[in-house]
Amino acid sequence: MLNKNKKRGFSLIELMVAIFFVSVALPGILLAISKTIAGTEDSTLRLRAIYLAQEGIEIVRNIRDTEWLKGATSTALETAGNYEADYESVSLSPFSSRFLKIDNDGFYQYSTGATTPFKRKITIDKTDDLDGDGEADRERVTVEVSWTKRGTHSVKVQEYLYDRWGY
Repeated sequence: MLNKNKKRGFSLIELMVAIFFVSVALPGILLAISKTIAGTEDSTLRLRAIYLAQEGIEIVRNIRDTEWLKGATSTALETAGNYEADYESVSLSPFSSRFLKIDNDGFYQYSTGATTPFKRKITIDKTDDLDGDGEADRERVTVEVSWTKRGTHSVKVQEYLYDRWGY
């Protein structure tokens, strides 16, 4: 015969075991979520830095090409050194380790907008006399974008720009 007055439910031991498992698993789950969020933010910053570095190469190329289209026989790239420039630049400025700012339209520049964690250094080196005339026929352009967020990070992009007649 079955006892109909017997109540079913968790015993105190079962309840303690369940609380133990939840208390062990929950911090691990929260840690995994926080690391995923931090990793996503780091990846976003790195990707943005790569785009800013590539933009630096394009800015230098645009300055060079604009000078050639004006008929100049030499360009703003004649002097090796460290520079900075933004998308509005018509010439290179000496590097002063300034932070880039982002304006309301999403463009990075040095003059207006909210300060970002990014610094962009453009380095121009004269290399190789390819045609034997005693002058460098190409410039090595290296753009380094650095930022500090959970440590110091940087990315570098490098490209060779040749004289206008090519080689």
